[in-house]
Amino acid sequence: MRNYTKLCLLALMVISLSACNCKKGMKDLTLKSNTEEFMIYMEDSNTNIMEETSMIINSQENLESFFKVFNATKTPKITIPKVDFNSQCVLVVATGEKPSGGYSVMKPTLEPGKINSYFFKIKSPGPKDLVTMSLTTPGMIVIANQPANEVEINLLDE
Repeated sequence: MRNYTKLCLLALMVISLSACNCKKGMKDLTLKSNTEEFMIYMEDSNTNIMEETSMIINSQENLESFFKVFNATKTPKITIPKVDFNSQCVLVVATGEKPSGGYSVMKPTLEPGKINSYFFKIKSPGPKDLVTMSLTTPGMIVIANQPANEVEINLLDE
């Protein structure tokens, strides 16, 4: 009977740890076609970015530098996406450190033009929402199917 209890507890711990390490929002590493405007690569509640930030990454070197910070406390490490910077760029939007859960970056809307405008809404929890009482650093990584010089980021509060 003791061994059965230990086995059940061990199984429960493994399931719990597996759930904690899964990465919400992981996507396939490549855009499906040139007609797709953008792809959300990842949404995360722990980006390790302490200040509200938006950035357009325009080179492999900058992408690797960003992922060094992003992956600092992650196990397993998140794979760096393969990006063709001649025709694509990476957009990063982070809320900075927040006092609880319930904060997030919403899927962007795109206004195409000579300069493609990506509008990201930052969602905050409502006063009666139940949230995790833990420091979070929510953010989103998007692969845009336009080069960096044809893109701009706009942040909106919801």
